[in-house]
Amino acid sequence: MHLVLHGDSTLDNRTYTSGGPAVIDHLSRLLPEAARATLLAVDGAPPDGDSQRDRMPTGATHIVLSVGGNDAMREIPVVDQSVGHVSEALTELSGATQRFEKRYRAWLQQVLQTDRPTTV
Repeated sequence: MHLVLHGDSTLDNRTYTSGGPAVIDHLSRLLPEAARATLLAVDGAPPDGDSQRDRMPTGATHIVLSVGGNDAMREIPVVDQSVGHVSEALTELSGATQRFEKRYRAWLQQVLQTDRPTTV
């Protein structure tokens, strides 16, 4: 088994662990001896996943995909803006949701095209 972590800071979290073990460290300890894990996820990753797809190890057998935190941060201005009516706020939130869904589906489709079992 060769598990590949694909995505953003949820998986590439060493910066946020204050010197403690990161996700990849925990995972590496939990996997059976013959198994391995590779961290392709990058904190602040662009919303397309292209660079990670291009670095996919040939021996990868399984993929874990976790993205979205950066997308949520990009949409913070939507929450901060003033609106005159609730309907305006809902329209703005709907737009943010649609943008997220489009990016997430595109990244997921790229991962699924590798034809490896994938967990999201």
